[in-house]
Amino acid sequence: MATPPDPSSRPTTQDATATADLKSTAKWLLGASASSAAVLVAGLQLGNLEALGNADVLYGAAALASVAIALAAATTLLFLAARVLSTSRPAISQLQREDIDDNGARPGKRMNPPDDPRLRELVWERGPELLGERDSIWKIVEDHESAAAALSSSNTVVILEKRYRPSRPADAEALRNIFKDLDRRIQEICDAAGYIATREHYKDLKQHMCWLLPLFGIGILSFAWLTFLYPPLFLSPSAKVTTPIQVEITVPSDAAASRAGLPAGCVKKTPLKGVAVGGKLDSPILVTRSENGCPARRVKNSKDLITVPLSAPSAPAASPSRPCDTHKPHLHDHPGGSPTPPSTARPGPE
Repeated sequence: MATPPDPSSRPTTQDATATADLKSTAKWLLGASASSAAVLVAGLQLGNLEALGNADVLYGAAALASVAIALAAATTLLFLAARVLSTSRPAISQLQREDIDDNGARPGKRMNPPDDPRLRELVWERGPELLGERDSIWKIVEDHESAAAALSSSNTVVILEKRYRPSRPADAEALRNIFKDLDRRIQEICDAAGYIATREHYKDLKQHMCWLLPLFGIGILSFAWLTFLYPPLFLSPSAKVTTPIQVEITVPSDAAASRAGLPAGCVKKTPLKGVAVGGKLDSPILVTRSENGCPARRVKNSKDLITVPLSAPSAPAASPSRPCDTHKPHLHDHPGGSPTPPSTARPGPE
């Protein structure tokens, strides 16, 4: 009984080599892009977003939008590159089914090119190279299976309108050559189909990289510009209130008084005296004093109030030290309140 040759060792086709080159290039482009992105992102400080809140909510929204744009561009680029790297080599059975569905003249001779772009390239444009004397992938598969079955069972088989009897040595050798040739062609067809799919995904990657990479750079640089390069954002952080500070509070309007939790009448009785007990100097936690009929209370929201710290009263300056003078009698030196004048009497004669 004749047996088909062992197809375990097969040479690498040009399409397989080209597919590997495309995936290697995509991997290199992805690595270079990721390295550049890492360098840019490493130089940014997300903590600078706090400064945006101190400046304007629109600046904060613009910075977050810049980050979102950069992340969307990077994610899209990663997806396209992953699609190139994950493109698999299709099985011959899948290509056979697609060819059968596309070939309306089956089992007759194909008269028109396939509608599917990949099949059109495999069967119509590269047909003489990949299919040889046949015009369909399904015919390659059927003759391959017929040759293998004939070599295994020694049954007579007809391939390309020629009859082969495996019991004859010449026919058996011819069948083995046919099997090897069709086995090679099947491998080349599958490799070519895998290359076509990889090539199309690689084209998409290259086309989208032309605008994804600039978009990513614009997003990162816009975020950097908005967070710590734009001049209005060079805001020194407001000092925290660590000890109670005497302040003078001006309530500019009834609306501001309402948001602060103060009676509307306090507007006409400003400025009020109060104490900043916490928070920051630009938005302190305030407690007002009761005066002019405006009750003392804790201010809910000091954002709209005008708060002016009062200077602490200065301590009296100490008199400069000087050397002690020679003690002279004064009125307050005598315990009785009046000093004893020095004696002026002269001693009398004895």
